[in-house]
Amino acid sequence: MPKNLESLSRVDGFIAASFVELFTGITVDAIQGDPAFDVEVAGAINTSVVQAKLSALEALKLEDEIEEILVSLGTQYHLMRMLPGRSGVFLYLVVDRAVANLSLARIAMAGVGAELEPKAAATTATPAATPLRAAPSYPRAYLKQGDDTTKHRKKPEDSTSRAFPRGV
Repeated sequence: MPKNLESLSRVDGFIAASFVELFTGITVDAIQGDPAFDVEVAGAINTSVVQAKLSALEALKLEDEIEEILVSLGTQYHLMRMLPGRSGVFLYLVVDRAVANLSLARIAMAGVGAELEPKAAATTATPAATPLRAAPSYPRAYLKQGDDTTKHRKKPEDSTSRAFPRGV
């Protein structure tokens, strides 16, 4: 995974990037450009942002998926991107707002997601980005590590006609 994160360090204004486990907030891997920024704490805290949005999708009965979440601060952009084929992990990127180009940061994140996408057979078309769908609300006490709470999710649509991943 570090090779994928290292590609994000070339984004103008890079502060930090990490892969974060969605249900625990644990940082799986991280890279920092600014040692004063605690990427592990930020990733854990922003896990609740992603979980809140998933809960909102469920409560509103929206048949939709999260691709990205953007938090704009006065001096920074915090981007969270769901990873295709890895519904329990999201990519987290922090960049300096004064220096970064938000569009290029989003494209770089989409590229990391595409690199991590499982390879499909030559005859099977796979979408460039498979966003995370809202999971049912289960009290944490009922979930065991490794439980699959994603069985009810629909398969992603065919995106062979798209030149770029959705949301980019």
